[in-house]
Amino acid sequence: MTTEFTPLILEFKRAVNDAGEFSGYCSTFGGPPDLAGDIFKAGAFTEALKAHRDAGTKPALLWNHNLSEPIGAWMSFVEDSHGLLGRGKITPGVRRGDEAIALMRDGAMALSVGFTVAPGGWITEGGYRTITKVARLHEVSLVSVPCNPYAQVSKSKPATVRDFQQALRGMGFSNRESKFVTTHGFRDLLAPGERSQLDLLTEKIEQLQRIIEAKL
Repeated sequence: MTTEFTPLILEFKRAVNDAGEFSGYCSTFGGPPDLAGDIFKAGAFTEALKAHRDAGTKPALLWNHNLSEPIGAWMSFVEDSHGLLGRGKITPGVRRGDEAIALMRDGAMALSVGFTVAPGGWITEGGYRTITKVARLHEVSLVSVPCNPYAQVSKSKPATVRDFQQALRGMGFSNRESKFVTTHGFRDLLAPGERSQLDLLTEKIEQLQRIIEAKL
């Protein structure tokens, strides 16, 4: 089995803060394919993450896939409907660490995974390879060469009440409703006879949760 790398610039949910912590999607699920012609299926990293948990290990956090240049440590990984979300921390004083922090703050860094596909862990469709099972997730690197012109990088800033209200308005709530929810919560926004409609907000709440987690 050969170690492969994703030649992608992926999305940071939070750039680096003063403690050197950051989070972002190390890989995304579904199309379009990356520049290597690969698509990761949702759940592709489940077994690889379980193997790390069972062994008490985590993938390495490297600079540009260079095994001789670790720059920090990964704190956690979660697979959600969008992709593999990682939280990491740059080690203070480490070589390349200050450079990585400065570049992240300027939006010039991205994430790329180094992995091994499980035997039979892919299918070929439409000329592209869909990876269904990753056997090993060796490392996730901060990379400095942008390869994906569609990538979006979010700057780091503390979450505020105004951020919360703005997120609600972006999801279709009025200015009055967003202020009311901030103060009283979702349930009090509805009249007693309308509270069954709260179930219809589930999808919006899940979207909002992502936005809030990105700010924390």
